[in-house]
Amino acid sequence: MNNTLDDEDFSFFFNYFSHKIRYDHLSQYVREKGILRDYAFTNKMEFFAVCVEYFFEDPKKLRDVSNDLYCLIACMLNQDFIGQRIVDNFKSNAYKSYDDRDDVYF
Repeated sequence: MNNTLDDEDFSFFFNYFSHKIRYDHLSQYVREKGILRDYAFTNKMEFFAVCVEYFFEDPKKLRDVSNDLYCLIACMLNQDFIGQRIVDNFKSNAYKSYDDRDDVYF
């Protein structure tokens, strides 16, 4: 990952995060795994906030539970604590496969 964070990257990955919640049921999957406290599921912004907290508290466990969620947060924040090419591959594939022009949430 490069060391700069720009608004377009953050917006793209936040929109992708929102898309994954809405259409891929990412939050439901994570809820079933039981790693986040119930308050995370109050609304999308609380889910995002609690995911970011968990990303900093236990990134390996977050990645083990949901690689997509780990990579989305890592791409938004331009942080990769695990230091593997997983995030770079995820980022590259996301830009190729997801068009955020139809899903504008941020």
